[in-house]
Amino acid sequence: MMLKKYRVWWPEQGQTQDDSRSFEAFDHEQAAAMWADWYDAYSVDYLIVGGAEAIVQVIRDDETAPRSVLVTGEPSRTYVGHLHATERT
Repeated sequence: MMLKKYRVWWPEQGQTQDDSRSFEAFDHEQAAAMWADWYDAYSVDYLIVGGAEAIVQVIRDDETAPRSVLVTGEPSRTYVGHLHATERT
């Protein structure tokens, strides 16, 4: 399976295809998830990860009509431990 180029936008937020963002993904769903990750970070509202459901439009470059994809998110905690510089030898 090869990556394809997709464009994604969220009409409920006033976006049109002219406002879309481009992502390389394996399918419409992955492109929508990549867009949601970008959108939450870019907008700093974190609406989707905060529980909002987004119905976005996703179109692959070789298609003539977009598909609707429901995107949801969930917060997750990630922690990483590293030895302090004084502990390294």
